[in-house]
Amino acid sequence: MPSSTTADYQNPEMFQRNKEQPRFEAVSFRTKEEMERNASSSLVLLNGSWRFKYYAHPSLVDPLVFKADTDLSAWDTIIVPGVWELQGYGKPYYLAASYPPQIGVKKGRIPDISASDNPTGLYALDFVLPENFEGQRIYLRFNAIKSSLTLYLNGMQVGYSQGSMTPHEFDITNHVRQGSNRLTAQIIKYSTGTYLEDQDMWFLAGIFRDVELYCEPQEYISDAFASCRFDREYRNATLDLKVRIQAEQMEGLILRVVLIGTETMTLYNGMIQGNSVSLNAWVVNPKPWTAETPYLYVIRMELYRNEQFIQGKKFNFGFRQVELSDGRFLINGRAIKFKGVNRHDFHPAKGWAIDKETREHDIRIMKSHNINAIRCSHYPNDRHLYDLCDRYGLYVIDEADLETHGIRSFLPKDDPRWTEAMLDRGVRMVRRDRNHPCIVMWSLGNEAGFGTNFSKMKEAMQAHDTTRPFHYEGDPTLKVSDVKSMMYPTPELVRRYGEKENILPRTPLDYIRKYMTAQFFHRSIDYRGMPVMLCEYAHCMGNSLGNLQEHMDNFDKYEHLAGGFIWDFVDQAIEHRDPDGNIQWLYGGDFGEEKTDGPFCANGLVAADRTLHPAILEVKKVYADIAIRRISDTQIEIKNKNVFVDTAQYRFMLKRLVDGMSVLEDELNIPPIEAGASKLMEIPVAFTLPELNHDLILEIDVLQKSDRFWCRKDEEVTFFQFETISEHRVSKPVAPLFQPKFSEKSGHILIQTADVVYRLDRLTGLIDFWSDTEENILISPLSPDFSRADTDNDRMLQMWVPWIARFNRNRFWDRHLK
Repeated sequence: MPSSTTADYQNPEMFQRNKEQPRFEAVSFRTKEEMERNASSSLVLLNGSWRFKYYAHPSLVDPLVFKADTDLSAWDTIIVPGVWELQGYGKPYYLAASYPPQIGVKKGRIPDISASDNPTGLYALDFVLPENFEGQRIYLRFNAIKSSLTLYLNGMQVGYSQGSMTPHEFDITNHVRQGSNRLTAQIIKYSTGTYLEDQDMWFLAGIFRDVELYCEPQEYISDAFASCRFDREYRNATLDLKVRIQAEQMEGLILRVVLIGTETMTLYNGMIQGNSVSLNAWVVNPKPWTAETPYLYVIRMELYRNEQFIQGKKFNFGFRQVELSDGRFLINGRAIKFKGVNRHDFHPAKGWAIDKETREHDIRIMKSHNINAIRCSHYPNDRHLYDLCDRYGLYVIDEADLETHGIRSFLPKDDPRWTEAMLDRGVRMVRRDRNHPCIVMWSLGNEAGFGTNFSKMKEAMQAHDTTRPFHYEGDPTLKVSDVKSMMYPTPELVRRYGEKENILPRTPLDYIRKYMTAQFFHRSIDYRGMPVMLCEYAHCMGNSLGNLQEHMDNFDKYEHLAGGFIWDFVDQAIEHRDPDGNIQWLYGGDFGEEKTDGPFCANGLVAADRTLHPAILEVKKVYADIAIRRISDTQIEIKNKNVFVDTAQYRFMLKRLVDGMSVLEDELNIPPIEAGASKLMEIPVAFTLPELNHDLILEIDVLQKSDRFWCRKDEEVTFFQFETISEHRVSKPVAPLFQPKFSEKSGHILIQTADVVYRLDRLTGLIDFWSDTEENILISPLSPDFSRADTDNDRMLQMWVPWIARFNRNRFWDRHLK
């Protein structure tokens, strides 16, 4: 048990004080006109330039600095949102599976946080309360901080919070005053929360998402949750909505709710009984939401006292139902495949303070490369991401802010000291995000071991949402996770799961994996009836993804294989400019850290600046929803792998390439092919004629027929090329223009051409002289080189186990030649 003198940040059972309960986030509108214009006067962003003071440790902070009249003139300035390491304060650490040296990890001594090295930042801002906030309930929301926050307002402590990646929200009504106010936030980099946030990313600190000051009327809509249930034909649906009202006097309050699509439908218009309204509305033939058809309705809520408008709120809603049936992952009754990617919310110059433009650019890249799903690895993102995925159409696994990678063998397991913090992280994610149709599964976290705490966590989250399944790869029992999830299996192992085999250890290496790693083995009966998915696969470090098609072939072949999520989307490289303004890319170890996992942070489909890596072109080809195979010289089969839409959205362009040059082009007119169906098509004769002595290629380009959110008309979706075999005349060898001359001299063989002289040492067999003049261009004799430079994938395990370098196959030839 922590003592009464234990500091908040050192106490695993102290993760919040005076913190608001989680709820959906919808801006408050004071008038109907504001709602129509979508312009609220009830929210103010406090982003921008703040005063900042940096300390090596929280014990160095003088408590008097929190007074409202503290002189800030000597303090630095810092940009919010942002992380302080990338603004000149402290040292970033990149660690994939362990903790910085300031965090002690000996079992039995946790929490053990450095008493002398724990960077601490004081943020201060003077702001004027808007006049229209008077008489309202006033709230302050930090959308993300790392890793603990103590909040002061006008010299008084308001509250305390951990749980970095979900909002930290406080009711400041009784602390704020009209006119000028002094806001001070103490951020401590390492806290007990850090033990739950070891997530294969940079350890950074600061206030890195929006800071929002907003107000609600004294009587207001505090929460709402909408979901739907389709009928057996998935044609009509029941819309379930629960709205919660906060008010001291409920009598006389009226709630009006409408559903806005192509038409407007009244869902409720009446008095409020108790403090909430629960309704079920039958909606005839609604337009469904899927990643292929992301149609959004608007649910608009208005609160009245008698006929006087008090407040309005609204949010997007999609008719989308998730089910698991016979091992299939169903959206609106149809089995889907996750063609997904893991994604860190990262910017090369701002760290986790990623701007909206960059985040939307990420989504456009994904959609343009046929990616249909995101796993939020390994924490809830800014709500903007879910808004984008709702609108663009991407399936999302929303993951709780929980990973204890470096100590997962013993923490958190069944330890009751960590239970409430785990439950809080899961529930806050669910309560904030559950109205987003894009979210199709909740994840309890990543690589945090297993124990009873996870069962309790799932139960707590289910109390707030039963419409989605739960994921946790670290569940060896398959009793908590609703899907069988894996990391980095070979295509052969995935095939065996597809065949529903018993996956039991068979080789000595299998037994080592079973007892020394987190790889689990199961009998077929253990995962019977469960979708099987790869939450991480196709590790995209360096030149990789060469066998991605083998995985996709498995997904397509077996109905209960639900697909997977590539690791990962973007390199976590940090941008640095030298004195001349040139960009340098920095990785782990480039900041003088005591420990690091080096360039293991660079395994993205795109570079940190969003430049495309070659591997993402392989993803675009493999993940495409159109497949074409050649049946004969004049016939092809086109398969529509979309689940919900036909091929009317595409154009199919034929090209005849002769020796690589296009000599004939035409559009192939194809009647729309229904989702999941195939069609045979004849190729015009002009595209199939043989031609002697030339290389002939039939190319079929699949193009977007019209503009989409993420691309322009005629952008390529995918392409296919088929070689036409033609006879080639055998060319006669060309006689050399000059016959080389050979001679011997002093133990050497001389070879002389018209312009160059080579000399071979008869003893070593090496060329030791090479010149087109009399000067030798060789510094040393040319020796055979049968190896190549190591790639990051070659050296991956050496980062953690250096002696493995002795078994590096690329170095065998080097040692042999030496």
